[in-house]
Amino acid sequence: MLKSIIISSLSLGTLVLSSDTSTEKVPEMKTISSSIYIETSIDHLWQKTALEFDKIGIWSASLDHSSAGNTGNEFPGISCTERVCSPNQKGLSKTVERIIDVKAEQYQFTYEIAQGLPSFVGYATNTWQLEPEGNGVRMSMTAKMELKGFLAWLMGGIMERKMENLLNENLEELKYYVEHGEVHPRKAKLKSSSPLTSVSAL
Repeated sequence: MLKSIIISSLSLGTLVLSSDTSTEKVPEMKTISSSIYIETSIDHLWQKTALEFDKIGIWSASLDHSSAGNTGNEFPGISCTERVCSPNQKGLSKTVERIIDVKAEQYQFTYEIAQGLPSFVGYATNTWQLEPEGNGVRMSMTAKMELKGFLAWLMGGIMERKMENLLNENLEELKYYVEHGEVHPRKAKLKSSSPLTSVSAL
């Protein structure tokens, strides 16, 4: 999902975009944060995000489908720490996303894009944080990226605008899926219009 956000450039949420720039030759760090309120229990949302890490393709409209990659036992309670994501956008290749940190007691996990980043992105991570709020949960996503080279400078503005939109859309789709027990209309439309879209392997 995170690569879809990067290239196509994770509203009901609150968005903050910041960057640290100096010269064109120095890598540029960007942080994009967005959040949304979801009316559910924090344990249920943890199940649908961290514990079902490989199943993001079920509800995210930015993906055609997703599947489990290599699994590990680095983090107790997390049976799948790697997923393979196939974007819906034409021209984008599959990516491998891998969990690199889990703070289960704080309902927080971070994953990186281990394979499939474009050449002008040095690295990219996304931290998902769940916090109790009222009768539900505040779900936050914080993506961090290192951009480098001429392409990053040339496409930076376009990427930022598209990242903002897509990150918020993914939060909206997660909220809808958790609260209604079915996929967001954006995802449903893609599934009905594409015979190749399948989540049967999930």
